Amino acid sequence: MKKKILYSVIAVLLIGVLVYAYMQMSGNTVHKQRAKESLETFLQETYPEMDYEIKQVGYGWTDVTYEFEVVRKDSLAVETTYTFYVSGFEPYEVFSDTIRETSIND
Repeated sequence: MKKKILYSVIAVLLIGVLVYAYMQMSGNTVHKQRAKESLETFLQETYPEMDYEIKQVGYGWTDVTYEFEVVRKDSLAVETTYTFYVSGFEPYEVFSDTIRETSIND
């Protein structure tokens, strides 16, 4: 009986550790959604006339940032992809504005 309880506790702890490690490596879905909302707010405030779509999201577990690909659509149906990095923690600030960076370089 004691062995069964011990094995159960070990199994639960192992599952807990694996779930925690997975969440740390792939990102929390709640934080991912909040980072996306923060990016959408930033884009609406900074570029209100821009027609865009947020395509992909990646997670950098080493620096706890979310990487979003934003596709800008022109009136001629030309699509330009920009990469934005958003913090994975509150206040979910945008670290890099590649639209601004590319317009400065032009």
